[in-house]
Amino acid sequence: MLIYRLPTTTEQKQLIINKVKQINSDGSAYNLLGLVIKHSYRPNIMFCSQFVYQMLKLADLEYFDKPAGDVRPTDFIELDYYKKLEFCYEIKF
Repeated sequence: MLIYRLPTTTEQKQLIINKVKQINSDGSAYNLLGLVIKHSYRPNIMFCSQFVYQMLKLADLEYFDKPAGDVRPTDFIELDYYKKLEFCYEIKF
């Protein structure tokens, strides 16, 4: 597993933290159906890459344009044309 970081402001971090708190309070779930049909019937049901992209978009940190339901984990690296991500380390299992 490769770990990257993305430069942010304190305000951007706080927006994401507040949204995560709201999602935790409202409830959420993993979108198994979305892996097949790429659609969610409720806003707090997402798959991992969709969640990350939504949080980046919320904080105006998204660096590629794609419908959230179509985002794949590899997009974060493959679509980083302007090298916004900074590699931190690798976790080996």
